[in-house]
Amino acid sequence: NQIAVCIDRTRLEIRAETGMRIKSMEQFIGEPAYVQKIESFVESVAFRSDPVLILGEGGTGRSMMARMIHRKGKRANGPFIEIDCAELKENLWGGELFGFEKGAFADAANRRLGFLELADGGTLLLTNVEMLAPSTQEVLTHFLKTGWFSRIGNQERITSNVRVIATSTDDLRELVERGEVKLALYQMLIANTFTIQPLRKRRRDIPLIAEHFLERIAAEMHKDVTKLDRSAIETLSSYDWPGNTLEL
Repeated sequence: NQIAVCIDRTRLEIRAETGMRIKSMEQFIGEPAYVQKIESFVESVAFRSDPVLILGEGGTGRSMMARMIHRKGKRANGPFIEIDCAELKENLWGGELFGFEKGAFADAANRRLGFLELADGGTLLLTNVEMLAPSTQEVLTHFLKTGWFSRIGNQERITSNVRVIATSTDDLRELVERGEVKLALYQMLIANTFTIQPLRKRRRDIPLIAEHFLERIAAEMHKDVTKLDRSAIETLSSYDWPGNTLEL
Protein backbone atom coordinates (compact mmCIF):
# COMPACT_ATOMS: atom_id res chain seq x y z
CA ASN A 1 0.00 0.00 0.00
CA GLN A 2 0.98 3.59 -0.53
CA ILE A 3 -0.47 6.48 1.41
CA ALA A 4 -2.03 9.18 -0.74
CA VAL A 5 -2.74 12.49 0.95
CA CYS A 6 -5.23 14.88 -0.59
CA ILE A 7 -5.95 18.46 0.44
CA ASP A 8 -9.46 19.81 0.11
CA ARG A 9 -8.67 23.41 1.05
CA THR A 10 -8.58 23.28 4.88
CA ARG A 11 -9.49 19.60 5.32
CA LEU A 12 -6.78 16.94 5.27
CA GLU A 13 -7.76 13.44 4.21
CA ILE A 14 -5.40 10.49 4.37
CA ARG A 15 -6.33 7.25 2.67
CA ALA A 16 -4.61 4.06 1.53
CA GLU A 17 -4.78 3.22 -2.14
CA THR A 18 -3.73 0.10 -4.03
CA GLY A 19 -3.79 -1.28 -7.53
CA MET A 20 -4.28 0.59 -10.78
CA ARG A 21 -5.51 3.79 -9.15
CA ILE A 22 -2.06 4.44 -7.73
CA LYS A 23 -0.07 2.57 -10.42
CA SER A 24 -1.79 3.67 -13.61
CA MET A 25 1.50 4.94 -15.06
CA GLU A 26 4.53 4.61 -12.82
CA GLN A 27 7.18 5.35 -15.44
CA PHE A 28 7.61 7.65 -18.39
CA ILE A 29 6.87 6.15 -21.78
CA GLY A 30 8.75 7.37 -24.84
CA GLU A 31 11.83 7.07 -26.96
CA PRO A 32 14.75 5.52 -25.04
CA ALA A 33 16.99 8.60 -25.17
CA TYR A 34 14.40 10.89 -23.57
CA VAL A 35 13.28 8.32 -20.99
CA GLN A 36 16.94 7.72 -20.08
CA LYS A 37 17.39 11.45 -19.55
CA ILE A 38 14.48 11.48 -17.10
CA GLU A 39 15.63 8.35 -15.29
CA SER A 40 19.18 9.70 -15.00
CA PHE A 41 17.93 12.85 -13.31
CA VAL A 42 15.76 10.82 -10.93
CA GLU A 43 18.71 8.62 -10.01
CA SER A 44 20.98 11.64 -9.50
CA VAL A 45 18.71 13.28 -6.92
CA ALA A 46 16.84 10.36 -5.33
CA PHE A 47 19.20 9.82 -2.38
CA ARG A 48 19.89 13.48 -1.72
CA SER A 49 18.04 15.70 0.72
CA ASP A 50 18.10 19.11 -0.93
CA PRO A 51 15.03 20.47 -2.75
CA VAL A 52 14.06 19.56 -6.30
CA LEU A 53 12.22 21.76 -8.81
CA ILE A 54 10.26 20.13 -11.65
CA LEU A 55 9.02 22.43 -14.40
CA GLY A 56 6.60 21.70 -17.21
CA GLU A 57 3.12 22.26 -18.54
CA GLY A 58 0.10 20.71 -16.89
CA GLY A 59 -0.35 17.03 -17.69
CA THR A 60 3.31 16.34 -18.52
CA GLY A 61 3.92 14.14 -15.48
CA ARG A 62 5.50 16.43 -12.90
CA SER A 63 3.81 14.66 -9.98
CA MET A 64 4.73 11.28 -11.44
CA MET A 65 8.39 12.28 -11.58
CA ALA A 66 8.20 13.44 -7.96
CA ARG A 67 6.79 10.04 -6.97
CA MET A 68 9.60 8.31 -8.86
CA ILE A 69 12.16 10.33 -6.88
CA HIS A 70 10.37 9.49 -3.64
CA ARG A 71 10.12 5.75 -4.35
CA LYS A 72 13.76 5.40 -5.43
CA GLY A 73 15.22 7.36 -2.51
CA LYS A 74 15.92 6.74 1.15
CA ARG A 75 12.50 8.12 2.13
CA ALA A 76 10.55 5.56 0.11
CA ASN A 77 8.95 4.07 3.23
CA GLY A 78 7.96 7.49 4.57
CA PRO A 79 4.87 9.55 3.73
CA PHE A 80 4.36 11.20 0.36
CA ILE A 81 2.20 14.31 0.69
CA GLU A 82 1.16 16.31 -2.36
CA ILE A 83 -0.26 19.80 -1.91
CA ASP A 84 -1.58 22.01 -4.68
CA CYS A 85 -0.67 25.50 -3.48
CA ALA A 86 -3.26 26.99 -5.85
CA GLU A 87 -6.01 25.27 -3.85
CA LEU A 88 -5.07 26.78 -0.49
CA LYS A 89 -6.83 29.88 0.76
CA GLU A 90 -4.39 32.78 0.94
CA ASN A 91 -4.94 33.43 4.65
CA LEU A 92 -4.33 29.75 5.49
CA TRP A 93 -1.07 29.06 3.63
CA GLY A 94 1.16 29.42 6.67
CA GLY A 95 -1.11 27.44 8.97
CA GLU A 96 -1.43 24.55 6.53
CA LEU A 97 2.31 24.25 5.91
CA PHE A 98 3.66 24.96 9.37
CA GLY A 99 0.71 24.20 11.65
CA PHE A 100 -0.74 26.25 14.45
CA GLU A 101 -1.57 26.12 18.14
CA LYS A 102 -5.00 26.30 19.69
CA GLY A 103 -6.02 29.95 19.97
CA ALA A 104 -3.34 31.18 17.57
CA PHE A 105 -6.09 33.01 15.66
CA ALA A 106 -9.86 33.27 15.69
CA ASP A 107 -10.64 29.96 13.96
CA ALA A 108 -7.89 27.95 15.66
CA ALA A 109 -10.09 25.80 17.88
CA ASN A 110 -7.45 23.05 18.21
CA ARG A 111 -3.79 22.45 17.50
CA ARG A 112 -3.12 21.40 13.92
CA LEU A 113 0.06 19.85 12.60
CA GLY A 114 1.29 21.36 9.35
CA PHE A 115 2.25 19.45 6.23
CA LEU A 116 5.97 19.86 6.94
CA GLU A 117 5.47 18.04 10.22
CA LEU A 118 3.16 15.39 8.77
CA ALA A 119 5.67 14.62 6.02
CA ASP A 120 8.55 14.02 8.46
CA GLY A 121 10.68 11.17 7.12
CA GLY A 122 9.14 11.43 3.67
CA THR A 123 8.48 13.82 0.82
CA LEU A 124 6.38 16.98 0.55
CA LEU A 125 5.38 17.87 -3.00
CA LEU A 126 4.34 21.50 -3.47
CA THR A 127 2.54 21.78 -6.80
CA ASN A 128 2.27 25.31 -8.22
CA VAL A 129 4.76 26.55 -5.63
CA GLU A 130 4.66 30.05 -7.15
CA MET A 131 1.15 30.47 -5.73
CA LEU A 132 2.38 30.60 -2.13
CA ALA A 133 1.94 33.96 -0.41
CA PRO A 134 5.18 36.01 -0.14
CA SER A 135 5.27 35.70 3.65
CA THR A 136 4.90 31.91 3.40
CA GLN A 137 7.65 31.79 0.78
CA GLU A 138 9.96 33.50 3.27
CA VAL A 139 9.23 31.03 6.06
CA LEU A 140 9.55 28.08 3.69
CA THR A 141 12.93 29.41 2.54
CA HIS A 142 14.03 29.67 6.17
CA PHE A 143 13.04 26.03 6.75
CA LEU A 144 14.92 24.87 3.65
CA LYS A 145 18.03 26.65 4.92
CA THR A 146 17.85 25.65 8.59
CA GLY A 147 15.68 22.52 8.79
CA TRP A 148 13.41 23.95 11.47
CA PHE A 149 10.21 26.00 11.73
CA SER A 150 7.65 27.02 14.35
CA ARG A 151 3.93 26.52 14.49
CA ILE A 152 1.86 29.69 14.39
CA GLY A 153 1.26 30.77 17.98
CA ASN A 154 4.35 29.02 19.37
CA GLN A 155 8.05 29.92 19.18
CA GLU A 156 9.21 26.36 19.80
CA ARG A 157 11.57 25.09 17.12
CA ILE A 158 10.33 22.01 15.27
CA THR A 159 12.62 19.99 13.03
CA SER A 160 11.40 17.80 10.20
CA ASN A 161 13.43 15.43 8.06
CA VAL A 162 11.38 16.03 4.94
CA ARG A 163 12.41 16.26 1.28
CA VAL A 164 10.69 19.17 -0.48
CA ILE A 165 9.92 18.84 -4.18
CA ALA A 166 8.30 21.82 -5.91
CA THR A 167 6.67 22.07 -9.32
CA SER A 168 5.57 24.95 -11.49
CA THR A 169 4.20 25.52 -14.98
CA ASP A 170 5.96 28.89 -15.16
CA ASP A 171 9.52 30.07 -15.61
CA LEU A 172 10.35 31.04 -12.03
CA ARG A 173 13.08 33.43 -13.19
CA GLU A 174 10.43 35.60 -14.83
CA LEU A 175 8.27 35.43 -11.70
CA VAL A 176 11.25 36.55 -9.62
CA GLU A 177 11.75 39.52 -11.94
CA ARG A 178 8.07 40.40 -11.56
CA GLY A 179 8.28 40.12 -7.79
CA GLU A 180 5.88 37.17 -7.57
CA VAL A 181 8.46 34.69 -6.31
CA LYS A 182 11.10 35.51 -3.71
CA LEU A 183 14.65 35.39 -5.02
CA ALA A 184 15.84 33.49 -1.93
CA LEU A 185 13.27 30.72 -2.50
CA TYR A 186 14.17 30.51 -6.18
CA GLN A 187 17.84 30.14 -5.26
CA MET A 188 17.02 27.30 -2.86
CA LEU A 189 15.03 25.41 -5.49
CA ILE A 190 17.01 25.96 -8.68
CA ALA A 191 20.03 23.70 -7.97
CA ASN A 192 18.18 20.50 -8.93
CA THR A 193 15.86 21.39 -11.79
CA PHE A 194 14.31 19.35 -14.58
CA THR A 195 11.94 20.60 -17.28
CA ILE A 196 9.59 18.00 -18.78
CA GLN A 197 8.93 18.63 -22.45
CA PRO A 198 5.32 18.86 -23.69
CA LEU A 199 4.02 16.21 -26.08
CA ARG A 200 4.01 18.58 -29.05
CA LYS A 201 7.81 18.76 -28.76
CA ARG A 202 8.22 14.97 -28.69
CA ARG A 203 5.60 13.78 -31.14
CA ARG A 204 7.34 10.45 -31.73
CA ASP A 205 6.47 9.57 -28.13
CA ILE A 206 2.72 9.99 -28.74
CA PRO A 207 2.13 6.59 -30.41
CA LEU A 208 4.20 4.84 -27.73
CA ILE A 209 2.20 6.43 -24.91
CA ALA A 210 -1.11 5.84 -26.70
CA GLU A 211 -0.33 2.15 -27.21
CA HIS A 212 0.69 1.85 -23.55
CA PHE A 213 -2.73 3.17 -22.54
CA LEU A 214 -4.44 0.97 -25.15
CA GLU A 215 -2.75 -2.16 -23.79
CA ARG A 216 -3.69 -1.32 -20.22
CA ILE A 217 -7.30 -0.44 -20.97
CA ALA A 218 -7.79 -3.45 -23.24
CA ALA A 219 -6.62 -5.73 -20.44
CA GLU A 220 -8.90 -4.03 -17.91
CA MET A 221 -11.91 -4.37 -20.23
CA HIS A 222 -10.97 -7.87 -21.49
CA LYS A 223 -10.80 -6.68 -25.10
CA ASP A 224 -8.58 -8.27 -27.73
CA VAL A 225 -7.19 -5.01 -29.11
CA THR A 226 -3.44 -5.14 -29.66
CA LYS A 227 -2.52 -2.02 -31.63
CA LEU A 228 -3.66 1.23 -33.20
CA ASP A 229 -4.04 1.40 -36.95
CA ARG A 230 -2.00 3.81 -39.04
CA SER A 231 -4.76 6.40 -39.47
CA ALA A 232 -5.33 6.55 -35.71
CA ILE A 233 -1.61 7.02 -35.06
CA GLU A 234 -1.40 9.78 -37.68
CA THR A 235 -4.40 11.57 -36.18
CA LEU A 236 -3.09 11.34 -32.62
CA SER A 237 0.42 12.43 -33.62
CA SER A 238 -0.79 15.49 -35.55
CA TYR A 239 -2.63 16.95 -32.55
CA ASP A 240 -0.82 19.34 -30.19
CA TRP A 241 -2.28 17.89 -26.95
CA PRO A 242 -2.41 21.10 -24.86
CA GLY A 243 -3.30 18.91 -21.89
CA ASN A 244 -0.33 16.66 -22.67
CA THR A 245 -0.29 13.06 -21.37
CA LEU A 246 -3.19 13.73 -19.02
CA GLU A 247 -5.38 14.74 -21.96
CA LEU A 248 -4.16 11.82 -24.08
